[in-house]
Amino acid sequence: MKALLSISLMLGVFAIPAHAQTTTKDPMTIKPPIAPKRPHSEAHHGITITDDYHWLRDAGYPVVDDKDVLDYLKAENAYFEKQMAPHKALTESIFQEMKGRIKEDDSSVPQKDGDWIYWAKFDEGAQYKKHYRKSVEIYRDIRTSHGRPEPDEV
Repeated sequence: MKALLSISLMLGVFAIPAHAQTTTKDPMTIKPPIAPKRPHSEAHHGITITDDYHWLRDAGYPVVDDKDVLDYLKAENAYFEKQMAPHKALTESIFQEMKGRIKEDDSSVPQKDGDWIYWAKFDEGAQYKKHYRKSVEIYRDIRTSHGRPEPDEV
């Protein structure tokens, strides 16, 4: 048993460097984008705040239409894709395994809070859950007449 264990460990030790050589790239060839500093200061209640990266905050968020911000985000995304390229198959495999273990059309148990009933629900294929609420009176009427309430999105 000890011989088998030591052989396994030796094979593992020799296999790691061979695998590392085939999957990693020289970190010096892929350079991350560096956001330029643009001095910006604001004063509130007598306190001055300096933020050299204020330009990355688009005032129209969630709609981002500033060309400089978009160009920088595209450069960051390209860097990320290059760095993660060797791990694409593993990432996809882990994602599919996790997805297979999660019920996609799940919903929470309705919870009463004051005059309202609240619950959350995942739609199949959606990335985020939706939150719902109904009046307690409407909820009682619907539950007694024909089962589950039709949700009102919050």
